[in-house]
Amino acid sequence: RSKVLQGRMLSGYMVPGTKAIYDLHDLVESINEYHRHGYGQVVTKKDRVHGGMGINLWSSAEEVFNQASTGAMPFPFVFQPFCQNCRDIRVVSLDDYLEAYWRDNPNNFRNNLNCGGNNEPATLNTPQQDLCREVMARGDFPYGHIDLMVAEDGATYLAEINLRGGIKGARIGPSEYRQKISAIHQRYRLEHGL
Repeated sequence: RSKVLQGRMLSGYMVPGTKAIYDLHDLVESINEYHRHGYGQVVTKKDRVHGGMGINLWSSAEEVFNQASTGAMPFPFVFQPFCQNCRDIRVVSLDDYLEAYWRDNPNNFRNNLNCGGNNEPATLNTPQQDLCREVMARGDFPYGHIDLMVAEDGATYLAEINLRGGIKGARIGPSEYRQKISAIHQRYRLEHGL
């Protein structure tokens, strides 16, 4: 559930420049890098805050430093360049069940459905399917809710992954979802003699 741990372990799949920030030294080092690359607006993600409620958009990396250096912004957090006009795909991966749907909010950069986003079914292309498989394997996830970010230029990045996420907008219903999760847990217990 830790966004910061994901930002550390899975940053290679995320928007280039994504960093896990643990203290002011990490932040200053990242700001130097961001200035070298000409990044403007940035996003921070509070650790363990979900549903779009822990995501903040900043005009510049210096604004983040101003808040963090005064103690107004707690460490750790995820720090990344802002992607303008991106869309979001939620992928529900439960063993052989795979479902994807777009999440888009024309009035807010937070595409989460509980932040006012809309949804429609999505079809993953081969690179997106490969990205999901790689992330699942890298994190050793038995199942997951994978949020992909599709940038304006069509590049796809990992936004985050959770074992549990909402299924609002998904075709799978709560009962079938619980049954599939239960079957995965049961198989895991049998395979590991638990």
